[in-house]
Amino acid sequence: MKPFNYLRLWLACARYSAVRTMMFRFDFLMWSLVEFFWMAVNLLLVLQVAAGALDAIFNLPAGLSALHIALASMLWGAVVAVGLLSLQVIGEVSPVLATPPGDAVLPRATVPQS
Repeated sequence: MKPFNYLRLWLACARYSAVRTMMFRFDFLMWSLVEFFWMAVNLLLVLQVAAGALDAIFNLPAGLSALHIALASMLWGAVVAVGLLSLQVIGEVSPVLATPPGDAVLPRATVPQS
């Protein structure tokens, strides 16, 4: 296969994936929000560790030492926010996913009593 064909195939798959994802817009937006908070948690963790290391190495004044504590508080707040958002997203069931088309509930068959 030529590289151009691979590119066309990849673009077709990306288009299908985007269309499929946009069928459930709220789910997409909620997971985007969760991912954003995870990035914030990672950034806050790096900043908090850096502030703690700088405080330990350079013996910073109390005002700058408070930055280390403030970053730690923001970090745990962001972790709690991610946890709550994840629970909300996982707890919701899409009506489309609740009853797939092939698994429709069928009436029970009656067995004659002998």
